[in-house]
Parts: sequence; structure tokens; C-alpha cells
Amino acid sequence: MSSNYRFVVANAGTHPEPAHLAAGLVESGRDVTYLTSASWPRDSALMRMASSATFGWLHASKVLRRRVLPSPLRSSHVRRVAGLKELRFQLERMSLRSGGGSALAARTLSFRKGSARWLRRRDDVDCVVAQHTGAFEIFQAAHDAVRILTFPIAHYRWMADYLGREAEENPRWAPYLQGHDRSPAEMDRLDAEVALADAVIVPSTFVKETFIDQGVSPRKIFVLGLGTSTSDLVGERAQLNWLSGGLRVLFVGQLTQRKGLSYLLDGFSD
Repeated sequence: MSSNYRFVVANAGTHPEPAHLAAGLVESGRDVTYLTSASWPRDSALMRMASSATFGWLHASKVLRRRVLPSPLRSSHVRRVAGLKELRFQLERMSLRSGGGSALAARTLSFRKGSARWLRRRDDVDCVVAQHTGAFEIFQAAHDAVRILTFPIAHYRWMADYLGREAEENPRWAPYLQGHDRSPAEMDRLDAEVALADAVIVPSTFVKETFIDQGVSPRKIFVLGLGTSTSDLVGERAQLNWLSGGLRVLFVGQLTQRKGLSYLLDGFSD
């Protein structure tokens, strides 16, 4: 691959996989532009302010620091798209009157269209990497580039079936599921993203099998296992005395019923 091969990585939300992929490409000396609506590089003025002694104690600063990009991604690599739509989504999500669902959809649509407009003005992009739900218009605009779709969870139609049955069997927790109630239009758009992609990156052989079960060619699917980086960890290692006190449980994952949260709580009640 030529050293001047140009990558664009598009991530409407805060999914870590595209951000770390982009950071790895930067560290390998590649030319990378990272499109985002929801994250900031460590050297940005806003992130420096959120990390300062003056403002760092604010709740908003703590939330913002969770959106910091990996260190290799600097301001020169990052282009913001649909930032105002992202702000509206966050404000609606924090409101007791709204969960922010409609604002999230509006943010993601604005991100896809804004990123596509930017791409159409470029003729030097060789490869576009985009996250699922945020790739459709971007892939349409990047028809001359290699298009790679990152998909960190099981196939959406498999999830609709499996989690749909979970919702029926455990209706009290159905509102806390994710992926079981996508609309036909959403399903069709995800079908189109997969069809437009030259390759689909998934995190496990299990996820790959759910795609194959839905008729996607196995030659199109590549497993890239999840990992972690300690390069951005700061401070002293916490000293935990696990042998004293009562029962302590560490839950690592998204707090949703898709992770089986109700069954964990059931276990405590037995």
C-alpha cells in the first residue's frame, strides 16, 4: 500500500472501534481524516478547558472528557460534522421529558449527509471506513474509494428475531433492549450499507456467523478482535482489597437488557 494512501474514518457517535482504528492508521504513518460529531481530540481548546483545574470539576467537563479521542488523533486529523445536532441530542437525552431518540436520528442523518457532501468535493480519498447506521450516504458519495463498514454487534435481522423473542418472554425489561424494534426503513438502510460495503469488519466469529446466516458472503466479512490500550491511562493504580467488606460486583458492559442485566439482578435476589 502506498504511503500516501488516504483514509477517511467516519463515526457519527462515540463508538470506540473507529476511533482506535483511525489512531492506529495515524501511528502507522497514514494520511487520515476523522469525521465526528461527538468527540474531540486531546489537543483541542475545548478538551484542554475540560481538563483544566478551573473547569475540570464541572459535571459537563467530566462528561466531555469521556469523549476524548485517542492521543494519536490530533486536531489536524479531525473534522467535525453535525455538531449542533449532536448538542441538541445531548440536551434532549438529559431532559426528563425525552429520551432523545428523535434527536439521535436527526443527528445521525445530518452527519451522514454532511459527511457525504464533504466527500463529494474530494477526489483524493482512497478508502472510507464508516460505522454501521452512519454509512449509507457516505458510501454512496465514496463510490470510487474502497468502502469498509465496521459492525460491532450481531446482524440486525438476527438481533430483531432473537431479541424480539426475549422481549416477548421478559416484557418488563423489553423497554431496555436495543435492536429488537428497528423499523422496516431502518432495516432496508442497513441492508444497503452492507451491500455498498466492499468489506465488513466484525469483532468475533459469532458475529460473523450471524451475517452468514443472513446471506452475506463470508468472503466479505473480516474478524478483527476487540482489544484495549493502556497508553492513555493516567494516575496510580487503584489498590482494591477484594477480601474485605461485602460482596462487590464489577459489571463491564453497556447497561442494557441486551447484556442480560435483568438476569444478573435476578441472581442477587435468589
